[in-house]
Amino acid sequence: MVNEVDPFVFPIPPHLLNDPIQGPLWRYLQRFLHDIWKKTGGSEDAIGSQSTRESYPFLDDEGDAGINVMGFALEIAEAIDFRSTVQTTSYTAIPFDWVIASNAATITFPQYPEDSDEIIITVNDTSSIPLAGNGKTIAGCPTGTLREQYLTIHFKFALANDTWYPI
Repeated sequence: MVNEVDPFVFPIPPHLLNDPIQGPLWRYLQRFLHDIWKKTGGSEDAIGSQSTRESYPFLDDEGDAGINVMGFALEIAEAIDFRSTVQTTSYTAIPFDWVIASNAATITFPQYPEDSDEIIITVNDTSSIPLAGNGKTIAGCPTGTLREQYLTIHFKFALANDTWYPI
């Protein structure tokens, strides 16, 4: 004989049980939780013994990422790992840097970026952070300035225009 233990049977503190307002609420809650526990299998837990497999509409049977929308195959981009660096003096960024700048440090963009290279710049204090395009334009200008504390801008390079664009 198996002794079934109901996990939702718990002692109600006497001061709550004897309270004319809270007592009925605690008894109702306990009965409700017990009923739910019994209706979902009680100690047998048929749900918990089932194995599940997550499936996504954009994964094929081999697990390759891709979406087929109306006959067009779309690839899902891989996540990019950015390298964070804290700078208080002038710094030349490299692709996929997350530069946390302060103390009016001039951030110079890479001189020879490849198409779709990215950089994130965060202003970490109340100083203005000058930006230098290093021969490339930043949204159409050779230089720029970030002036607001905690402002974060994500830039992506477009080789066709030789320009860093905020995205």
